[in-house]
Amino acid sequence: IYFRKNNCCDNINLITQIIMENIEQHVDLLPKNITESTLIHLRLGDVVAGNEWHEKLKRPLEINYIKSLLADDINPKFVIGKCFFGNESSKNYEECINLSNVYLNNVINELQAEYFNSGNADIDLFCAIKSKIFVQGRGYFSKLIGEIRKKLNLNSFETETCI
Repeated sequence: IYFRKNNCCDNINLITQIIMENIEQHVDLLPKNITESTLIHLRLGDVVAGNEWHEKLKRPLEINYIKSLLADDINPKFVIGKCFFGNESSKNYEECINLSNVYLNNVINELQAEYFNSGNADIDLFCAIKSKIFVQGRGYFSKLIGEIRKKLNLNSFETETCI
């Protein structure tokens, strides 16, 4: 919604305001127990197996690292994320998609999490804001979520974003 209105992303106050004005109107599209859950955002797609320097910098978080962050966490866990390919992505799409699926399945299995695929970035953002705990992945979207949660004084695990 914000990007359609403003075509940029540098006003965290306005972004937060828009989210807070819209989130309750869409709460029925979120997992029922999202407020008692930990939400993990995964960056998938080009960064998983791309060969460009910017893709290599944003490789997904190691599963053991995520597990170490959540060692004492007993909340239900959800994972969001989908394959993303930027304009300057490597062209080995099939390899990136296949390895993304393997990584996603490994994270789900290792963390006993559920994959939530809303098919909508706004709904994913609302999930991340409503969740009890948020684990930041790599890239701009995850960094944005982390900044919004900071603004709202919500609990997050910030990770090195490599944006």
